Amino acid sequence: MKTVPKLLADVPSPSNGWYSFQLLLDYCSPAVLMTALGNSGVFVLDSVGRFVLATDESPDNPYSKQYAARLLEAHYAELQSPGPEYSWQAERWDTEPHPTYFFGWPREYLPELSANGPIIIPGRRDTEVPWTARTAEEFKAEKNTAGSYTKAAEIHNVTRQRYTEVYNQVVYGRK
Repeated sequence: MKTVPKLLADVPSPSNGWYSFQLLLDYCSPAVLMTALGNSGVFVLDSVGRFVLATDESPDNPYSKQYAARLLEAHYAELQSPGPEYSWQAERWDTEPHPTYFFGWPREYLPELSANGPIIIPGRRDTEVPWTARTAEEFKAEKNTAGSYTKAAEIHNVTRQRYTEVYNQVVYGRK
């Protein structure tokens, strides 16, 4: 029987202190984040980059908790049945921030996600080193073996955009 590591132990500390849904979805399920949103609320980056509490307004308001919940629901639906209607793998997210980047928690307000029961996502490799902390050579070999960024991302159950972002950062030193 494997021991489940503390969820946040695997998550790299972002330099700007912003634990976005986009980052956290690489390490836990939408259900864990939805529980945290319900228990602790959630923050949103406003139009000038400030961390502000999401409001209780309608789901149409991009600064509301309900909007954040809809993003998590859409991500879950995409995991269950990937399709063309709203693809989280769309190439546009390679050049512009994904909507899940704007919701999350500043470091000092990050809820204890492991207390919500970390959910291990099927198909994710169990490695001693988080996939984001590997060497450039390991990334290159993995991508070549997988045949594409999309296939390599599927190994870690992350979006192609997230995989490409980390790949470029490690291999080419790009942020």
